[in-house]
Amino acid sequence: MPLKRPSFSSARTPRIRAVVYAVCAACFLLLCAAPGPVHAAPAGEPSASSPASTPQAVTRDFFAYLLRPKTDILHDKDAQQRWLSETLRKSLNSAAQAVAKARKLPGVDGPDPAMPDNGTFLDSWDLLTQCAVREGKTQELPMPGVKKQGVFTRVSVFCRWGEKTNYPGLTRAGTVILVPQAGSWRIKDIVWETNEYADAESVARSLLMLKNQSEQLAEEMKPPAKKR
Repeated sequence: MPLKRPSFSSARTPRIRAVVYAVCAACFLLLCAAPGPVHAAPAGEPSASSPASTPQAVTRDFFAYLLRPKTDILHDKDAQQRWLSETLRKSLNSAAQAVAKARKLPGVDGPDPAMPDNGTFLDSWDLLTQCAVREGKTQELPMPGVKKQGVFTRVSVFCRWGEKTNYPGLTRAGTVILVPQAGSWRIKDIVWETNEYADAESVARSLLMLKNQSEQLAEEMKPPAKKR
């Protein structure tokens, strides 16, 4: 005798249907809550894995931008506005203007002085392969070099060079200093620690030195004034 197809008009149907709906709803909530893999966010878009206003998210997205091919922090004003503090933006553009002025003078050739670029923020001409954000610590203390008190955050990063670079396997640690500006966290400086090939260095200090050296070179190479 063939099995009879159950009728949805039976008295048990509402109970079965309720159970099915409950199971489906539970599965949907679990899928939505499950953590997904963290991918580098495209330039100009916030990370989907965490709020873009947290210091760790800002740091992670900025380094993903620096390591992405064909990005140019010097000419990408939107990227500067999104991630850099006002003082660091001014330092970057002031250094670039000084370099451009020096390189226009006759007799100045070769690679130096070089325009600041993504590598300036990584303190390396051979770009790093991977960087990971380790931890963040918010402090309400006077920031080094800043007279007035204010809130700032230090975020630790750990970076490495891959096999297809000039420094395969080499690692370097750094500290990103962020300050609250315009409703989010902005990068004020990046301080890199010493490793096998490089001394400790600060991005803000590097930009200031590049500006001063370029201005000094421009002064030295300036043609003598014509005698009347």
